[in-house]
Amino acid sequence: IGVFGDPQTAVVGDFNNDGKSDIAFARSWMYNIGMLIGTGSGSFLEPIVFPADYKGNPVLIASQDFNNDGHMDYLEKARQLGDKLIVALNTDKSISQIKGPQRPVINEYARARHMAAIQFVDIVTLFDELTPIILIEAIQPNILVKGGDYTNETIVGADFVIQHGGTVQTIPLMKGYSTTALIKSIQNDVDDNI
Repeated sequence: IGVFGDPQTAVVGDFNNDGKSDIAFARSWMYNIGMLIGTGSGSFLEPIVFPADYKGNPVLIASQDFNNDGHMDYLEKARQLGDKLIVALNTDKSISQIKGPQRPVINEYARARHMAAIQFVDIVTLFDELTPIILIEAIQPNILVKGGDYTNETIVGADFVIQHGGTVQTIPLMKGYSTTALIKSIQNDVDDNI
């Protein structure tokens, strides 16, 4: 579990009230608490890292491609909707299954580090599945946010969040920013110069 590989404190409990055992862990010199959300089958979701002073209502951003400035605008607006912003990133495996074997352009470790460095992002986590539904159900966010190219009917987890008293928000994406379009533009430039 990375820097938490040798925790000094570990607590087992049902921290998200889903009836499954979870584990929280920390080291005395760290200002973060790690959490493993139990799946009920003896395994856990990817670790989630919370600031030690974490309070308030999380916002969950799910399955966006955060490789350009348009998404920084999106994240900043999302952060204004709640107390804490949790960003859930697809793993490399998940992106490859969705977009093809040439993707992602930037690996999950680099994407997570870049995301964690953004001032208005509080928590970064990864999910390995094609959709973030397992993570959404584990975290039970008060607000679920997606880009404006989605509707409540097409947002994975929207029904779950609404049924549990939360809301679903969409934020318009800035036009002209797309990783797919950028890749095609670079390929066209290369083809034109050959």
